[in-house]
Amino acid sequence: MKNGKIFLGLIVGGFIMSVLLIIFVWPVLAMKSRVGNDILQAKEISTIQEGEESIFGVVIVAGDGLDEQAQLTESTKKKIEATIEVYNQGKVGKILVSAYPRKEEAGDSGTPKEAGLMIQYAVDRVIPSRNVEYKDPTIFATCVDLAGNPEISRQIIVDTDNNLFQNVYDCKRMSHHTLGVSVGASDAPRNSVMQYFRKIKNYWVTNFYAIILLGNYGE
Repeated sequence: MKNGKIFLGLIVGGFIMSVLLIIFVWPVLAMKSRVGNDILQAKEISTIQEGEESIFGVVIVAGDGLDEQAQLTESTKKKIEATIEVYNQGKVGKILVSAYPRKEEAGDSGTPKEAGLMIQYAVDRVIPSRNVEYKDPTIFATCVDLAGNPEISRQIIVDTDNNLFQNVYDCKRMSHHTLGVSVGASDAPRNSVMQYFRKIKNYWVTNFYAIILLGNYGE
């Protein structure tokens, strides 16, 4: 009888452990294994293949928040510089920026200040203003918006290491061919634990959206 309880306890414990691994560990492993070959370093931008479809492609870049002087951070500038290089090499036809509104901008329907500064930074470097615009607060929301657009043949996401795998995975699940360009680590303050759990949440949300709403079962 005692041995039976121990055996049952091991089964239950093993089942609970398996569920926890699936929920909290599998998503990160799955994302990295499925997009690892689609991540490039900034110095490898020139190796991205061109083609007739490139004019219908977009490059998406997200801000890292503003610094204490309410100006762009160095990591955001580095991302925009890489984004401009992607555009200038003819890899895409348009630049889309995403940025969260600041607390004092809550409720405003216009372009967040950070996004406006990002757009101006690109325009100051001779990017035509008609080809750079604010789309959504997050890259995920931008990819959702683009999912139903048959004219978009591919997306290139420029981001820092801590967010790139997640964003490339999300956009690939929205049915578009997606590449990622890494510009290294972010200089924005971040909570690693909260960020990890946010990745887990986003993984399950992305797959639910892709399967239930888009009917996209593949990864």
